Amino acid sequence: MKKQFYWLVAIGCLMYLVGYAKQNTYPTMTENGKTYYLYTVQKSEGLYAISQRFSVPQSLIIEANPGVEQGLKLGQQIKVPQNSHATNKKNTKAIKVGKDQHVVKAKETLYGLSKKYNCTIDELLELNPWATHLTIGSVLQIPTKDVEGQKSKVEGQCEVSAEGKRSLDNAEPQPDFMSEANKGESQTSNVEGQNTKDNKASKKNIWSWFSKNKNITDTTNMQTVDSLVYAEQEQSWWFRQQESEIKVAILLPFMLDSLHRDASMDRFVEFYQGCLLAIDSLAQKGISTELYTYDIGKDAQSLQQVLQQPALSKVNLIIGPAYQDQVKEVAEYASKHRIPTVIPFSSSIPEIASNPYLFEVVTPQKELYTKLAQKCCYYFNDKNIIIIKPKMLGQYNKADFANKLMAGMDATLIPYTIISDDSLAITIDSLAATSEKECLLILPSTHQVVLNKFGEALQYIKANNVAVFGFPEWNSMGIEQLYSKKMYSFSNYQTLFDNPDIVHFFTKMKDKFGVPASIQQSPNFALFGFDICYFFLQQYSQNGDYFYKFMPATETPGLQMNFLFQPAVNGGGYWNVGTVFQEISQKGIASL
Repeated sequence: MKKQFYWLVAIGCLMYLVGYAKQNTYPTMTENGKTYYLYTVQKSEGLYAISQRFSVPQSLIIEANPGVEQGLKLGQQIKVPQNSHATNKKNTKAIKVGKDQHVVKAKETLYGLSKKYNCTIDELLELNPWATHLTIGSVLQIPTKDVEGQKSKVEGQCEVSAEGKRSLDNAEPQPDFMSEANKGESQTSNVEGQNTKDNKASKKNIWSWFSKNKNITDTTNMQTVDSLVYAEQEQSWWFRQQESEIKVAILLPFMLDSLHRDASMDRFVEFYQGCLLAIDSLAQKGISTELYTYDIGKDAQSLQQVLQQPALSKVNLIIGPAYQDQVKEVAEYASKHRIPTVIPFSSSIPEIASNPYLFEVVTPQKELYTKLAQKCCYYFNDKNIIIIKPKMLGQYNKADFANKLMAGMDATLIPYTIISDDSLAITIDSLAATSEKECLLILPSTHQVVLNKFGEALQYIKANNVAVFGFPEWNSMGIEQLYSKKMYSFSNYQTLFDNPDIVHFFTKMKDKFGVPASIQQSPNFALFGFDICYFFLQQYSQNGDYFYKFMPATETPGLQMNFLFQPAVNGGGYWNVGTVFQEISQKGIASL
């Protein structure tokens, strides 16, 4: 009996030693005084599993391998820091799942989970605002039906007045200098948070059609799942923490010392002044900012001199550059030093496909189509929608938007009619006569010939209950007839100079910098600077180095633009898909 016991002990020790040797026979390397294991990712292996294998916190693996937080690939080689037992003991945890929690599995969606737990998607997002993009292993809080207050809290976010206007009570806190009477009222409302009450009343779910329609592959698709595993420890204090002091660098072509300074450079000075006002407002909230300002000019040599400055590599956030041909070098620098970088003006950034540290503020219109379609379904669900389809394929150059819009309306049971662009006035008058609703004409085109024909037809429409949905490109085509009817449109920005908050902003500009309060340029670069700086510094102060993991799941309104950042592609950076919807009439421009 004793022999059997000793044999079991010996076998157990041998197995332990074999396992220990297996873990510690990986190749190693030393970099900057730190030793790393070189590990090859196995099939279906996520960040959490690797952290458990080596007893190393995921945050340290992410720090050693920029970009792995976006997902791991089979056969990918990564560096795993060697760690002390004391550190491991302090930082590693096991996932504990409560009775009101759910661990996300492969291919699970918010829509499917809402059905499984007999709740709405909005209720899930209320408890898990980060969950617009589910990841395998994420722990979701599940609404408990015995707590009635949860449902009423979600429904109470939206109120619909007698005129059908929406107002949102839970908007993001506005800058300190905004007038008290207008806080939370003057900005474009949070669309995804707004639609809860209306959708419940009509039994339409504005979210579900993204997961039902497999042809829609935008990043807002509810089936987006990658191999990144979020563990409970990643939600702990060392992964998400508040920061009271932030180092931010602004890289712009001020060219103040140039003998032949372009007058257009003044707009970058205005942008910088807006940033200073944002920093001043955040200081009143206890957020301290250390600002590094660099004049990078227009040429490669000036930029290279700035990128060689040692202090720049230590900042927490970079804002800039302004010009397209400087983005590549700054993007490489951001990746090398792992610094989140905001590109404020360029709208075509190839590097965003592979660089997780880039944030594109002004997104190409085509990348907005899915979000635009969702907004149209929300704003226009009570209208008689008429889609005008040009006969010539080349003239139907907004077909991608039209297809996503029709898919959304089909999924949310919103009726619509498709007509050709022949005999428009007669056809539209006939349709308008049979409808008590406002008839909304949507022409998915920016072709000059089609729009001239459409503008002429609008002159002959007799019905009064007709409006038009237009594209921003129409504004520069000089076809005045397009605006003979009330028009709805959208933009990356909207500058309402009679807004009390904006009036107050320019009063501050005048007090601080002597800039006349009467300046009314749209888009306004000072407002751009304020909105961008305020939004990103606030996000960083709330969530620390990994703030992009906790970006708001719904639109955050600024003075001139809205922010809603979503992954551009797997493993890449982030696009701003926030837009401003407008109503254009003879009275002027108003927000929807």
